[in-house]
Amino acid sequence: MDIHLPSKRDTTTPILIVIHGGAWLEGKKEDMNGFVNSLKTQWKNCAIANMNYRYASIKESIHHDQMMNDIHSAFMLLKEKRDNLEFHQSM
Repeated sequence: MDIHLPSKRDTTTPILIVIHGGAWLEGKKEDMNGFVNSLKTQWKNCAIANMNYRYASIKESIHHDQMMNDIHSAFMLLKEKRDNLEFHQSM
């Protein structure tokens, strides 16, 4: 996960979580760099987390639940670190 923090931030700074597409089978967070840069330009006061997740795999028994766990784990890590990173979690 890449975290982009605005220079002037505090505990009221909102955070956006970017999850790439790819039908759970392909893609990577780097594919979203152009979109993230656009968000940084338009939403200068927001923190942005750009994340990866495991791909679906019958061989490795990775299904929807495991991929959603990856997203949940990223969310929980951001929630845990929000005071140190100085951004606000809104639900």
